[in-house]
Amino acid sequence: MAADILLAVAAERTESRGCHVRTDYPGRNDGSWQRSIPVRLDAAGRPFLFERALLGGVA
Repeated sequence: MAADILLAVAAERTESRGCHVRTDYPGRNDGSWQRSIPVRLDAAGRPFLFERALLGGVA
């Protein structure tokens, strides 16, 4: 499960940062990606990317 989450988040992050290097996005993009990418499990236990904005500010 950890590997699936890591791959999903790495594919979402369209920048290169530290050891995460993408040849299609060679530079850093602090404005968009200097943050965490929250991940949750769906009802079946599969991970999905979860954006806090969908909660309307509720934590």
